[in-house]
Amino acid sequence: MASLDRPLRLPMMSGYVKIFRGALAKILHERTEDTVEYVFGDSVATLTDTGGGVDVTFERGAPRRFDLVVGADGLHSRTRRLVFGDESRYLRFQDHYVAGFGVPNHLGLDRTGRLYSEPGRAVCVGNYDGDPERAGALLVFRSERLAYDRGDVAAQKRILRERFAGMGWEAPSVLKALEEADDLYFDAIAQIHVDRLTEGRVALLGDAGYGATMGGMGTGVAVVGAYVLAGELALAGGDHRTAFAEYETRIRDFAKGCQKISGNAGPFFAPPTERRIRSRDRMYRLLSHRLMAGFFKRLTEKAATDIELREYPA
Repeated sequence: MASLDRPLRLPMMSGYVKIFRGALAKILHERTEDTVEYVFGDSVATLTDTGGGVDVTFERGAPRRFDLVVGADGLHSRTRRLVFGDESRYLRFQDHYVAGFGVPNHLGLDRTGRLYSEPGRAVCVGNYDGDPERAGALLVFRSERLAYDRGDVAAQKRILRERFAGMGWEAPSVLKALEEADDLYFDAIAQIHVDRLTEGRVALLGDAGYGATMGGMGTGVAVVGAYVLAGELALAGGDHRTAFAEYETRIRDFAKGCQKISGNAGPFFAPPTERRIRSRDRMYRLLSHRLMAGFFKRLTEKAATDIELREYPA
């Protein structure tokens, strides 16, 4: 039974700057492709830190040796597993899964969103960039740990169809769009907590070292972390021991602070009971009111600005 008379409006989706991950990746690639070697269609197989360098073998390419390795390969980082140990030691599952993909903007949304929740599951449709044709769907559901192949998109779509069958509001049209989606993102809502961010000549960056699936400003924290790591390496004249120690000191508390605000993401979108859904709606509408907007803005921005960035040599 639906527990809301109408979906919750989400003006929080109308922030000052929004950029899709693919667009950001394209910008970074275009700005660096003349000075950076990119290798696509391959994966690291083994890493061996010899003290004087890191010997790397690949799934397809020839073995190579590097001065340093930075694992910026996401929540399920292979670099972290090879150097720091199995993922089970560091990943904290938060009892929810999330999926995202593009859908037609048939609701006519303009830089805002709508959230519809039933106990333990939610459908959100939002428009970030004002494109009248494009929107994004976000599906969140509460669950025990699931066994599935992260490379099997068909299986992931099947899980979503089963979990959201019979749901009201726009769920049927969103599930219909899911069948044609070629940009599906599906993963557990989880956090990564490691004891250290560096080991020898290997460092972890972004979600690989301090990830939070949603709500933890992951992209922003990763960009800040990359700036600090690159800056400290430049400042130390390439002395990775000094640079890695400074990177760890400067980024750890900032990253942990951003992770803290992500801890309630699953229950916010998909509260477990109708009572909790209505309580969530009342609280969110209060915080979104014009008189509370300034306070809410300061509250959400505190973690994002809780770091003093140094000026580094170019």
